[in-house]
Amino acid sequence: MKLFSMLLVAVFAMSLANSAWAAEKKKEGEAKKEEKKVSVEDQFKKLDKNGDGKVDIDEFMGRATAEETKKRREKQFAEMDKDSDKAVTLEEMKAWQKAREAKVEKAPKKEPKKAKQ
Repeated sequence: MKLFSMLLVAVFAMSLANSAWAAEKKKEGEAKKEEKKVSVEDQFKKLDKNGDGKVDIDEFMGRATAEETKKRREKQFAEMDKDSDKAVTLEEMKAWQKAREAKVEKAPKKEPKKAKQ
């Protein structure tokens, strides 16, 4: 009986330790995600290679080589270029980013899958 009790205590202690470890990893992941956020202004400056205050399609495409990446970037560029002048301004990029964030916030949150019993 003592052995069984000790085993139960050990399993319980390992469970608590695992929970604490998982919580710490989650915090680290969230902190890294916050660190990676770059302002729209910084993104725009990086894309605007010639410094004319506008990002054209060539600047936006950058060094994209994969066909899927090219198509995704072309679609994003078209979404941002509201006035269809073949260039994206900082204001257009900010508006697109704001709309994208609002869309993400409105999206229903996925519930974690329940374990089979």
